[in-house]
Amino acid sequence: PVPRQVQVTNNATLTLERGVTLKFAAGVSLYVGMNTEGKLIANGTKEQPVVFTSGTASPAQGDWKFIDFESKTLAGTQLDYVIIEYAGSGDSPAIRVGFNSPSDRVSITNSVFRNNKAGVLTSESTDFAFKTFDNNKTEKNGDFSLNVYPNTIGSLGKDNSFGAPIHIRRGDITKTTTWHKFDQPYLILQSVNIGGSGAGAILTIAEGSTLTFGNGGTFHIGYTQYKPGSLMAKNVTFTSGTAAPTKGDWKGLWFADETLASKIEGCTISLAGKDATHGVITIGEKVIDKVEVIGTTFKDN
Repeated sequence: PVPRQVQVTNNATLTLERGVTLKFAAGVSLYVGMNTEGKLIANGTKEQPVVFTSGTASPAQGDWKFIDFESKTLAGTQLDYVIIEYAGSGDSPAIRVGFNSPSDRVSITNSVFRNNKAGVLTSESTDFAFKTFDNNKTEKNGDFSLNVYPNTIGSLGKDNSFGAPIHIRRGDITKTTTWHKFDQPYLILQSVNIGGSGAGAILTIAEGSTLTFGNGGTFHIGYTQYKPGSLMAKNVTFTSGTAAPTKGDWKGLWFADETLASKIEGCTISLAGKDATHGVITIGEKVIDKVEVIGTTFKDN
Protein backbone atom coordinates (compact mmCIF):
# COMPACT_ATOMS: atom_id res chain seq x y z
CA PRO A 1 0.00 0.00 0.00
CA VAL A 2 1.03 3.62 -0.69
CA PRO A 3 -0.86 5.65 1.95
CA ARG A 4 0.68 9.08 1.28
CA GLN A 5 2.54 11.13 -1.31
CA VAL A 6 5.92 9.77 -2.40
CA GLN A 7 8.78 11.90 -3.77
CA VAL A 8 11.83 10.46 -5.49
CA THR A 9 14.42 13.22 -4.97
CA ASN A 10 17.90 13.97 -3.58
CA ASN A 11 19.55 12.00 -6.41
CA ALA A 12 17.65 8.85 -5.40
CA THR A 13 16.53 6.04 -7.72
CA LEU A 14 13.37 4.09 -6.99
CA THR A 15 13.57 0.65 -8.62
CA LEU A 16 10.48 -1.54 -8.86
CA GLU A 17 11.13 -5.15 -9.78
CA ARG A 18 8.92 -7.34 -11.95
CA GLY A 19 5.67 -8.42 -10.35
CA VAL A 20 5.55 -5.52 -7.86
CA THR A 21 2.11 -3.93 -7.29
CA LEU A 22 1.71 -0.47 -5.75
CA LYS A 23 -1.77 0.28 -4.40
CA PHE A 24 -2.33 4.02 -3.91
CA ALA A 25 -4.67 5.54 -1.36
CA ALA A 26 -7.22 8.14 -2.48
CA GLY A 27 -5.63 11.25 -4.03
CA VAL A 28 -2.03 10.03 -3.56
CA SER A 29 0.69 10.72 -6.15
CA LEU A 30 4.22 9.63 -6.98
CA TYR A 31 6.55 12.56 -7.81
CA VAL A 32 9.89 12.09 -9.56
CA GLY A 33 12.53 14.83 -9.76
CA MET A 34 10.67 17.55 -7.89
CA ASN A 35 13.15 20.30 -6.84
CA THR A 36 16.08 17.86 -6.73
CA GLU A 37 17.14 14.97 -8.95
CA GLY A 38 15.35 11.63 -8.97
CA LYS A 39 14.87 8.56 -11.15
CA LEU A 40 12.16 5.90 -11.45
CA ILE A 41 12.89 2.48 -12.92
CA ALA A 42 9.98 0.04 -13.20
CA ASN A 43 10.92 -2.98 -15.28
CA GLY A 44 8.29 -5.67 -15.43
CA THR A 45 7.81 -8.51 -17.89
CA LYS A 46 4.87 -9.59 -20.02
CA GLU A 47 4.06 -12.30 -17.47
CA GLN A 48 4.89 -10.20 -14.39
CA PRO A 49 4.21 -6.51 -15.02
CA VAL A 50 4.72 -3.73 -12.49
CA VAL A 51 1.26 -2.46 -11.54
CA PHE A 52 0.27 1.02 -10.30
CA THR A 53 -3.32 0.78 -9.14
CA SER A 54 -6.01 1.79 -6.66
CA GLY A 55 -5.88 0.71 -3.06
CA THR A 56 -9.64 0.80 -2.56
CA ALA A 57 -11.81 -2.27 -2.15
CA SER A 58 -13.88 -1.35 -5.22
CA PRO A 59 -11.50 0.34 -7.68
CA ALA A 60 -12.83 3.13 -9.91
CA GLN A 61 -11.48 5.76 -12.27
CA GLY A 62 -9.86 8.63 -10.38
CA ASP A 63 -9.16 6.80 -7.11
CA TRP A 64 -5.55 8.01 -6.93
CA LYS A 65 -3.85 10.94 -8.66
CA PHE A 66 -0.84 10.39 -10.96
CA ILE A 67 2.84 9.77 -11.56
CA ASP A 68 4.49 13.17 -12.02
CA PHE A 69 7.80 13.65 -13.85
CA GLU A 70 9.19 17.05 -12.87
CA SER A 71 12.09 19.14 -14.18
CA LYS A 72 14.78 17.29 -12.21
CA THR A 73 13.87 13.84 -13.51
CA LEU A 74 17.09 12.02 -14.35
CA ALA A 75 17.99 10.37 -17.63
CA GLY A 76 17.38 6.62 -17.59
CA THR A 77 13.91 6.91 -16.08
CA GLN A 78 11.92 4.06 -17.59
CA LEU A 79 8.64 2.18 -17.39
CA ASP A 80 8.65 -1.16 -19.21
CA TYR A 81 5.84 -3.69 -19.03
CA VAL A 82 3.87 -1.56 -16.61
CA ILE A 83 0.12 -1.30 -15.96
CA ILE A 84 -1.28 2.03 -14.76
CA GLU A 85 -4.96 2.02 -13.84
CA TYR A 86 -7.64 3.91 -11.87
CA ALA A 87 -5.63 7.15 -11.68
CA GLY A 88 -6.92 10.66 -12.32
CA SER A 89 -8.37 12.15 -9.13
CA GLY A 90 -9.20 15.83 -9.57
CA ASP A 91 -9.42 15.28 -13.35
CA SER A 92 -5.68 14.64 -13.53
CA PRO A 93 -4.03 12.42 -16.16
CA ALA A 94 -2.41 9.12 -15.24
CA ILE A 95 1.00 10.68 -15.96
CA ARG A 96 1.87 14.36 -15.77
CA VAL A 97 5.00 15.99 -17.16
CA GLY A 98 5.79 19.21 -15.30
CA PHE A 99 6.92 22.62 -16.55
CA ASN A 100 10.44 22.75 -18.05
CA SER A 101 10.86 18.98 -17.95
CA PRO A 102 13.78 18.09 -20.23
CA SER A 103 13.60 15.78 -23.23
CA ASP A 104 15.07 12.32 -23.80
CA ARG A 105 14.99 11.25 -20.18
CA VAL A 106 11.78 9.21 -19.91
CA SER A 107 11.05 5.92 -21.69
CA ILE A 108 7.68 4.16 -21.58
CA THR A 109 7.42 0.88 -23.47
CA ASN A 110 5.23 -2.25 -23.62
CA SER A 111 2.82 -0.78 -21.10
CA VAL A 112 -0.95 -0.59 -20.58
CA PHE A 113 -2.97 2.42 -19.43
CA ARG A 114 -6.58 1.58 -18.59
CA ASN A 115 -9.55 2.90 -16.67
CA ASN A 116 -7.93 6.25 -15.87
CA LYS A 117 -10.25 9.23 -15.51
CA ALA A 118 -8.76 12.07 -17.55
CA GLY A 119 -6.39 10.76 -20.18
CA VAL A 120 -3.07 8.98 -20.16
CA LEU A 121 -0.64 11.89 -20.17
CA THR A 122 -0.60 15.68 -20.02
CA SER A 123 2.58 17.69 -20.59
CA GLU A 124 3.09 21.23 -19.30
CA SER A 125 6.51 21.43 -20.97
CA THR A 126 6.56 22.88 -24.50
CA ASP A 127 9.84 21.17 -25.48
CA PHE A 128 9.35 17.79 -23.82
CA ALA A 129 10.00 14.66 -25.88
CA PHE A 130 10.23 11.05 -24.76
CA LYS A 131 13.42 9.05 -25.03
CA THR A 132 11.12 6.25 -26.18
CA PHE A 133 7.34 5.84 -26.18
CA ASP A 134 6.37 2.72 -28.07
CA ASN A 135 4.30 -0.47 -28.08
CA ASN A 136 1.94 0.94 -25.46
CA LYS A 137 -1.82 0.36 -25.29
CA THR A 138 -4.43 2.67 -23.80
CA GLU A 139 -8.11 1.94 -23.21
CA LYS A 140 -11.01 3.53 -21.33
CA ASN A 141 -9.14 6.66 -20.27
CA GLY A 142 -11.76 9.36 -20.87
CA ASP A 143 -12.31 11.59 -23.89
CA PHE A 144 -8.65 11.86 -24.93
CA SER A 145 -5.43 9.88 -24.63
CA LEU A 146 -2.65 12.50 -24.66
CA ASN A 147 -2.78 16.28 -24.17
CA VAL A 148 0.64 17.55 -25.24
CA TYR A 149 2.54 20.20 -27.16
CA PRO A 150 3.55 19.59 -30.80
CA ASN A 151 7.20 18.75 -30.12
CA THR A 152 6.14 15.76 -27.99
CA ILE A 153 4.25 14.11 -30.85
CA GLY A 154 7.38 13.39 -32.87
CA SER A 155 8.77 11.24 -30.06
CA LEU A 156 5.86 8.77 -30.18
CA GLY A 157 6.79 5.46 -31.77
CA LYS A 158 4.57 4.01 -34.51
CA ASP A 159 3.42 0.92 -32.60
CA ASN A 160 1.17 2.53 -30.00
CA SER A 161 -2.59 2.10 -29.65
CA PHE A 162 -4.39 5.09 -28.12
CA GLY A 163 -8.11 4.33 -27.92
CA ALA A 164 -9.06 8.04 -27.85
CA PRO A 165 -7.97 11.17 -29.80
CA ILE A 166 -4.54 12.73 -29.28
CA HIS A 167 -4.92 16.38 -28.27
CA ILE A 168 -2.26 18.79 -29.49
CA ARG A 169 -1.96 22.18 -27.81
CA ARG A 170 -0.91 25.51 -29.31
CA GLY A 171 2.82 25.48 -29.98
CA ASP A 172 5.77 25.13 -32.34
CA ILE A 173 7.46 22.31 -34.22
CA THR A 174 11.10 23.36 -34.20
CA LYS A 175 12.83 20.15 -35.39
CA THR A 176 12.36 17.88 -38.38
CA THR A 177 10.02 15.07 -37.36
CA THR A 178 7.37 12.57 -38.45
CA TRP A 179 3.88 12.16 -37.04
CA HIS A 180 2.91 8.50 -37.34
CA LYS A 181 -0.49 7.08 -38.26
CA PHE A 182 -2.36 5.77 -35.22
CA ASP A 183 -5.71 4.15 -34.50
CA GLN A 184 -7.08 7.54 -33.39
CA PRO A 185 -7.02 11.00 -34.99
CA TYR A 186 -4.93 13.93 -33.92
CA LEU A 187 -6.98 16.87 -32.63
CA ILE A 188 -5.15 20.18 -33.07
CA LEU A 189 -6.79 22.46 -30.54
CA GLN A 190 -5.40 25.79 -31.76
CA SER A 191 -2.55 26.90 -34.03
CA VAL A 192 0.60 24.87 -34.68
CA ASN A 193 3.64 26.61 -36.17
CA ILE A 194 6.24 24.71 -38.20
CA GLY A 195 9.67 26.31 -38.34
CA GLY A 196 13.14 25.91 -36.91
CA SER A 197 16.53 27.57 -36.90
CA GLY A 198 19.35 26.67 -39.27
CA ALA A 199 18.11 24.33 -42.00
CA GLY A 200 14.56 24.63 -40.67
CA ALA A 201 11.96 22.10 -39.54
CA ILE A 202 10.12 19.61 -41.76
CA LEU A 203 6.93 17.95 -40.56
CA THR A 204 6.06 14.74 -42.41
CA ILE A 205 2.63 13.31 -41.69
CA ALA A 206 2.39 9.57 -42.27
CA GLU A 207 0.20 8.36 -45.10
CA GLY A 208 -3.38 7.57 -44.04
CA SER A 209 -3.35 9.79 -40.95
CA THR A 210 -6.33 11.91 -39.91
CA LEU A 211 -5.80 15.40 -38.49
CA THR A 212 -8.79 17.13 -36.98
CA PHE A 213 -8.84 20.76 -35.88
CA GLY A 214 -10.59 22.57 -33.07
CA ASN A 215 -12.47 25.81 -33.55
CA GLY A 216 -9.99 28.13 -35.27
CA GLY A 217 -7.18 25.57 -35.45
CA THR A 218 -4.56 25.91 -38.18
CA PHE A 219 -1.08 25.03 -39.42
CA HIS A 220 1.34 27.94 -39.97
CA ILE A 221 4.29 26.81 -42.08
CA GLY A 222 7.40 28.96 -42.41
CA TYR A 223 5.95 31.90 -40.56
CA THR A 224 8.74 34.49 -40.35
CA GLN A 225 8.77 34.60 -36.57
CA TYR A 226 9.29 30.83 -36.44
CA LYS A 227 11.92 30.50 -39.21
CA PRO A 228 12.03 28.04 -42.15
CA GLY A 229 9.49 25.21 -42.19
CA SER A 230 7.96 22.57 -44.46
CA LEU A 231 4.86 20.35 -44.48
CA MET A 232 4.82 17.03 -46.34
CA ALA A 233 1.52 15.12 -46.42
CA LYS A 234 0.34 12.29 -48.69
CA ASN A 235 -3.13 10.75 -48.48
CA VAL A 236 -3.87 12.60 -45.25
CA THR A 237 -7.30 13.81 -44.12
CA PHE A 238 -7.55 17.35 -42.70
CA THR A 239 -10.98 18.11 -41.23
CA SER A 240 -12.97 19.50 -38.32
CA GLY A 241 -12.70 18.02 -34.85
CA THR A 242 -15.59 19.91 -33.26
CA ALA A 243 -18.54 18.18 -31.64
CA ALA A 244 -20.92 19.36 -34.38
CA PRO A 245 -18.77 19.71 -37.53
CA THR A 246 -19.72 22.44 -40.00
CA LYS A 247 -18.18 24.54 -42.76
CA GLY A 248 -15.56 26.99 -41.51
CA ASP A 249 -14.80 25.23 -38.22
CA TRP A 250 -11.04 25.60 -38.65
CA LYS A 251 -8.84 28.01 -40.58
CA GLY A 252 -6.73 25.97 -43.00
CA LEU A 253 -3.08 25.66 -44.04
CA TRP A 254 -0.99 28.82 -44.28
CA PHE A 255 2.36 28.67 -46.12
CA ALA A 256 4.14 31.88 -45.11
CA ASP A 257 7.29 33.62 -46.35
CA GLU A 258 9.83 31.23 -44.80
CA THR A 259 8.24 28.09 -46.27
CA LEU A 260 10.61 25.43 -47.58
CA ALA A 261 9.69 22.96 -50.35
CA SER A 262 6.35 21.43 -49.31
CA LYS A 263 3.88 18.97 -50.83
CA ILE A 264 0.20 18.19 -50.22
CA GLU A 265 -0.60 15.11 -52.33
CA GLY A 266 -3.76 13.02 -52.54
CA CYS A 267 -5.17 14.60 -49.39
CA THR A 268 -8.73 15.52 -48.41
CA ILE A 269 -9.34 18.93 -46.85
CA SER A 270 -12.80 19.71 -45.52
CA LEU A 271 -14.78 22.06 -43.27
CA ALA A 272 -12.04 24.72 -43.26
CA GLY A 273 -12.17 28.45 -44.08
CA LYS A 274 -12.90 30.11 -40.77
CA ASP A 275 -10.49 33.02 -41.35
CA ALA A 276 -11.95 35.37 -43.96
CA THR A 277 -8.49 36.82 -44.70
CA HIS A 278 -7.04 33.46 -45.79
CA GLY A 279 -8.20 30.60 -47.96
CA VAL A 280 -8.37 26.92 -47.11
CA ILE A 281 -4.79 26.86 -48.38
CA THR A 282 -2.93 30.18 -48.39
CA ILE A 283 0.48 30.47 -50.06
CA GLY A 284 2.59 33.59 -49.67
CA GLU A 285 3.66 35.37 -52.83
CA LYS A 286 7.35 34.80 -52.08
CA VAL A 287 6.97 31.01 -51.85
CA ILE A 288 4.37 30.23 -54.51
CA ASP A 289 6.94 28.11 -56.36
CA LYS A 290 7.82 26.05 -53.27
CA VAL A 291 4.41 24.50 -52.54
CA GLU A 292 2.91 21.63 -54.54
CA VAL A 293 -0.76 20.70 -54.17
CA ILE A 294 -1.48 17.56 -56.21
CA GLY A 295 -4.59 15.38 -56.55
CA THR A 296 -6.18 16.81 -53.43
CA THR A 297 -9.92 16.91 -52.72
CA PHE A 298 -11.55 20.03 -51.23
CA LYS A 299 -15.08 19.65 -49.92
CA ASP A 300 -17.56 21.46 -47.67
CA ASN A 301 -15.24 24.37 -46.98
